[in-house]
Amino acid sequence: MTIWRLALKEAWRNPFRTLLIGFAVAMAAGAMTVAVVLLAGVRQAAERTVERLGADVMVIPAGEKIQKDFSDLMLAGKPASFYFNANVLAKVAAVPGVAAASGQCYIETLQNASCCSGKFFMVGFDPRTDFVVTPWLKGADRRGLPAGDDWIIVGDRILLRPGQSVFLYGTSFTVAGVLEPTGTGMDWSVFLPQEGLAGMAAAWSGGTGRRLQVDGGSVSAIFVRAVPGMDATDLAERIERAVPQAQAVLASTVAGSARRSMHGAIFLLGGAMAVLWAAALVVSGMLFSQAVRNRQGEIGLLMAKGADSRLLLRLVTRESLVVSLPAAAVGAAAAATILCAFAGRLDDILGVSSALPHAAALARWAAAPAGVVAFSSMLAAVLPSWGILKTEPYEAIRRGRTA
Repeated sequence: MTIWRLALKEAWRNPFRTLLIGFAVAMAAGAMTVAVVLLAGVRQAAERTVERLGADVMVIPAGEKIQKDFSDLMLAGKPASFYFNANVLAKVAAVPGVAAASGQCYIETLQNASCCSGKFFMVGFDPRTDFVVTPWLKGADRRGLPAGDDWIIVGDRILLRPGQSVFLYGTSFTVAGVLEPTGTGMDWSVFLPQEGLAGMAAAWSGGTGRRLQVDGGSVSAIFVRAVPGMDATDLAERIERAVPQAQAVLASTVAGSARRSMHGAIFLLGGAMAVLWAAALVVSGMLFSQAVRNRQGEIGLLMAKGADSRLLLRLVTRESLVVSLPAAAVGAAAAATILCAFAGRLDDILGVSSALPHAAALARWAAAPAGVVAFSSMLAAVLPSWGILKTEPYEAIRRGRTA
């Protein structure tokens, strides 16, 4: 009989102890998986935001609240309303070091429109100067945008397809293209030409006489690309000197702001993970130590017949792994499944468009905690048992008879 079969037989010799250890290990692996996966997902979401903005600096109206609203908008498509005068765009474009500048106008979030359910954010942009939106059009949609201003581009999470006609605030638009999934607020956004936005705002009253408070010259944010070799921080300082009523935000600042806003939730997750992990180690160590203590007579007889402590240590190690490895795998898999089931809710809580990594990364991040917890459980089982295994054979037999 191999040592693995012996370990398996011994594990099922006391099914209640085995199940108790397995439950503790599974809980620890699940908690660690949740924390690790969300940490990885949040970090990736912030990095994606920086990569996919396409700009080195974003210029928005001055104000700490506006900067926070802008960060939330970029990450999760949350509604925001703030505006510049049209001449600000020209001032920013004229700043030395600016290679390109393109404005966007943010209007009210439209919810449960006739075209589709749910809410999405509407953004007016200038297709002639844009370098933020159109590069993310799906391959077949990059052949060129139509003439006129009665078309829109939609994010990947909005269930519309090219060629469909939709009514937005009473104005008919044709879907000209769909964006690649970005994992940012762009996935929940509808982009339309500034001229189309102005016409829609002028025509809409909603049956109440209320009009949208935007016009063709309104600009909410200006995306700036620096000339090659220009330091983004220096360029931001130049822009703020040229336009005192504005603040220049670096792309890296948006990502940092997102991470800071999530620190509270991540801290709670990390604390829960640490508590459950420690509890699993204590339970596993105590139960295995007690199991070895109860078998001291048997261990003494084995040592008297020539079995050394290393063989017995390997047996305890294998027995621990037989219990902890499957339990850790089940706990990690269950946690990953729950995360996927509540992915949308997690996005709302953490304030990102996609809090979970893609499938392959999710599997890797779930496997790592399972391995760590299983290995930790093995150490917790072996260390308390080491002193018992070092006992002299006669003493072990005597203690086993009196146990």
